[in-house]
Amino acid sequence: MAPQQLATLPKKLSNYVQNYTWNFPDELNVMFPNLRQLALKVIIPKQCSRDKLIWEHSNNGELTLQDAYNFKKTHFHKVHWAKLIWSPNFPPSKSLMVWRFMLNKLPMDDNLMNRGCNLPSICSLCNNMFETSHHLFLDCSFALKFWSWLA
Repeated sequence: MAPQQLATLPKKLSNYVQNYTWNFPDELNVMFPNLRQLALKVIIPKQCSRDKLIWEHSNNGELTLQDAYNFKKTHFHKVHWAKLIWSPNFPPSKSLMVWRFMLNKLPMDDNLMNRGCNLPSICSLCNNMFETSHHLFLDCSFALKFWSWLA
């Protein structure tokens, strides 16, 4: 389906409901084969009521700051090394860099490629290996010399 054909489809969701059941045009079913299965998970109410966003992790459906905090607090595992990194003895910028290194979130070539940036990769220090966080900080000949000197 061409973009101009897609633009001619009705924009309102009510145009795709008939007699309390989903009714999608054949063009949409061809373009989005999983659409029907996803739509069947949504219950169409028999009485007209105003749409409302519902937070499923609270008792009343309302999202409060306390609910969001509790959700984030309980859904992440604690890491034992966090207190070593986030210390008043280290500048926050260095703590942030180590935190990102430990979570493999530094913008190294391998991570950038995983996010869709296609680029040639080589370590800028040794001009020898593919650039990864692990290589740059631990395996690179320059890093090995630096850690030896620091020790």
